[in-house]
Amino acid sequence: MKKTPKSKKPSIMFIPWENSGVGLYRLIIPMLSLAKRKLANVETIDEFSDNIMKSVKIDFQIIADRINGKTHNIVYTTKPLIPQHIALCQMLQGFGYKWVLDMDDNIFEVNKDNPGFRAFDKEGKGDARYWIEVAMRECDLLVVSTENLKNVYSQYNKNIFVNKNTIDFRFWEHTNAWGKSSKTVVGWAGAGGHTLDMGLIEEPIKELKKKWGKKVEFVAFGGEKPDFFDKHVEWVELRKYPEKLASLGFDIGIAPLRDNLYNRGKSNLRWLEYSALKIPTVASDVEPYRGTNALLCITHADWVSALDTLIANKETRQAMGNEAYEIVNKKFNTSTYVRALAKRLEELLWEKKPKQQKK
Repeated sequence: MKKTPKSKKPSIMFIPWENSGVGLYRLIIPMLSLAKRKLANVETIDEFSDNIMKSVKIDFQIIADRINGKTHNIVYTTKPLIPQHIALCQMLQGFGYKWVLDMDDNIFEVNKDNPGFRAFDKEGKGDARYWIEVAMRECDLLVVSTENLKNVYSQYNKNIFVNKNTIDFRFWEHTNAWGKSSKTVVGWAGAGGHTLDMGLIEEPIKELKKKWGKKVEFVAFGGEKPDFFDKHVEWVELRKYPEKLASLGFDIGIAPLRDNLYNRGKSNLRWLEYSALKIPTVASDVEPYRGTNALLCITHADWVSALDTLIANKETRQAMGNEAYEIVNKKFNTSTYVRALAKRLEELLWEKKPKQQKK
């Protein structure tokens, strides 16, 4: 009779090569949640900050000390940026570590306006694409944020776990600044790489401005500075992002995405963040936002109608925002969802790595 291995709590070294929203949502938040619920012993090499070099720099003396002390049994990383990152993880595998690699985007279909496009160019001009393909084959477990990405990357590794993006409400305990402005504030928040997406709403916004005039204000927060918005707010350190977003007092949040292969791999993160502050969402009718309570739009007329309805009706906005908050709190709450990740990592400790097929 085959014996079932005894439960063994994972002990994990988290290394966020990417000091960005990717590193925060995909590694740091799960790490903190695992620690809070005592589901794993965790450690990260560098403090997560707004300094990109801190997250790329690795203290090899610390790693050597951890190996000698047999401190950890899993190394958990975002996608590698240079070949040395892969070499480090393979060295740790040689010392008995399991390597968990997280992938949060479809690197094969990156939009041309995305800052990472050249690194993942299909013509092979970007070295990063090659090294990530190597990493996906070599890791012990590939973690992705959506079912779409699971299908995209299954050609590289059959051992894939979907860990959805979630909201850790400890960082979103801020009250949205309703009524800060005498105007109805329609806002967009996010990083760069959405210039093409923003083009979807340029004409609808111009039409709504003609109708509502100074009663409505369009605000962009973050990486895009569309000139058809009324105001742009600069990005802030990631730790301060939830508080800053709440302070802007969005009455309505918008999430335009063109329907292409890259965007189909994205998660519903924009809706999650708005919903955490009870902000109703108007979004493109694309894969990431289907199944949410956002008002979904395809045509110019859809955008104008959805936004016009919410601008005109405060009660509808509030009801929609409250409903979104309840959905996220129940179905996308890190505090409960992290248990599935902990279970999968515990199982990983007892698995033997299958032999990779030769390409």
